[in-house]
Amino acid sequence: MGHRRLLWSIAIGLPAISALGGAWVGAGWIWDAANAVGFVAAALMIFLHIETGAARGRPVLQAAFHARLHANVAALALALAALHVVVLLADDPVTFEYWKLSAPPYMLAGIAALLLMSAIVATSYPKPRRVVFATPTRFRQMHGIGALALMALVAWHVAGSALYLDTLFKQTAFVIALVGVPLWLGRRPALRRPLADAPRREPGEARSETFYIGAAGLLLVALFSVLRNAP
Repeated sequence: MGHRRLLWSIAIGLPAISALGGAWVGAGWIWDAANAVGFVAAALMIFLHIETGAARGRPVLQAAFHARLHANVAALALALAALHVVVLLADDPVTFEYWKLSAPPYMLAGIAALLLMSAIVATSYPKPRRVVFATPTRFRQMHGIGALALMALVAWHVAGSALYLDTLFKQTAFVIALVGVPLWLGRRPALRRPLADAPRREPGEARSETFYIGAAGLLLVALFSVLRNAP
């Protein structure tokens, strides 16, 4: 499966869990759009566990492209997570109350997830990575552990809010998608680089691919908000 089709499957499937029974909640156009941005960010996080950017398992002439795409999508996911927060705060100032230590645990998990995600993305760039991590092996180990912890925090945040995931079945399905899938992917045997090289893909192509992914994500955000609020 091409990475575009894979991404569409994840990005549609993740919010679709909210339609598996229970109530059909519409919280307002802006509020639902902001939460849909959060769903897209979560979908990108799952995608990053598949599109790892590692050279193994990639044709030689495409390895640099996939490494750059991984970095770009990670930055996009962080930007969308931040946008999710900013829009909610702008739409309803009462949400500032959820940034206090007295906030519900699932909200504190969301804040911790945003901070952890920022640290993961920042330390993935060459200069910060060399400062923080003594060896590439240490970086890969901590990067993987941090990414799994991030998925757990995001799952706790979304499932715990119970706005769209208002049944145990939906919450369980969401946690499996966000935590179970990355855990399963991490336990797979290391992939070997294909013997036959695919056509060359330049690292610069990852930028246009990231714009495509961002545009597709915003389209899904609009669709989610329409479906939740259309009469």
